[in-house]
Amino acid sequence: MINLDQFTGTEHYYKYTFGTKLTDGVKYLATTAGCYWLLDIIVSYQPQLKNQGFQVWKLSRNADNSYPTEGAWVVTCEDGNGNALIKQYIEYSDFPMNTAEVWFIDGVMLLPSEY
Repeated sequence: MINLDQFTGTEHYYKYTFGTKLTDGVKYLATTAGCYWLLDIIVSYQPQLKNQGFQVWKLSRNADNSYPTEGAWVVTCEDGNGNALIKQYIEYSDFPMNTAEVWFIDGVMLLPSEY
């Protein structure tokens, strides 16, 4: 299990693709869980979401791991008020947790606890 509770702010910002920045917590999550692919998904939708300054990205395991009916994993993006903006199914991942949440605010990816 990956413990993300230790991140309550950031000391560094790390450059990522297309001018996106990562906080300490998101960099730790991506490195430890091997999920830079999740960050790539988030970045890939930014042209479509360019007017959405606050985004809540969630990765969750489907309860029964079925695919293709619902997908073994689902990545969703909400606007912070519970309104779904994006939904993408992922056939397979070895992601070690059942869920993860990353916020994207004005070009910075951060964990909710780092806000």
